Amino acid sequence: MMMRAELAAQEPSAQSCNKLAESVLRATSRGAEICRNLMSFARPEKPRRASVHIESCMDSALAVATRQLEVAGVVVRRRYCPDARRVHVTRGRWSRSSSTC
Repeated sequence: MMMRAELAAQEPSAQSCNKLAESVLRATSRGAEICRNLMSFARPEKPRRASVHIESCMDSALAVATRQLEVAGVVVRRRYCPDARRVHVTRGRWSRSSSTC
């Protein structure tokens, strides 16, 4: 499905077709991310604890909620303190990369 939507998005056809393809790509990407998160919770693993900057945790949480915030018309403005603290987290449970929460 994603491959076909990518091909449709690259096709120099009607603008509505491109918008539809982009919408399909966003939805399938979101579905894939949800599946990855569910699979990571389904697999038992030893916790990987680490100390990270609070900004990376906030960015990860916002990334999860982005679509719901957009639909609700909520605009989020981030302004982090330059001397923000580090927090202790279990890595890999909520993000795509091991450098965030």
